[in-house]
Amino acid sequence: MSQHTPGPWIVGTSPEILAPYQIKRNGCSLVIARCWEDDELDSDTAQANARLIAKAPEMREFMELLIGNLEDAQCDRNLTPVEGIALEAARALLAELEKGD
Repeated sequence: MSQHTPGPWIVGTSPEILAPYQIKRNGCSLVIARCWEDDELDSDTAQANARLIAKAPEMREFMELLIGNLEDAQCDRNLTPVEGIALEAARALLAELEKGD
């Protein structure tokens, strides 16, 4: 599995007219992603997309923590149906991220 650029990531702005929102590693000039606006995607939506992408490292950490906590709970007791569904969904999503597809 290849590693992603470590977080935290932030949303910055760019003078480029078509890609005004850039996702960067905090304190670094490296651009991880750009979010464009166009005729079908307004500025508010492009900015919302950039904010969502910028939170990806934190969301991944949260999923790893969730999986760990639910696996620990599973050792002590039977998980509730909702906990079981959450555990399997989090494992599946993390597996997709690690696979890179």
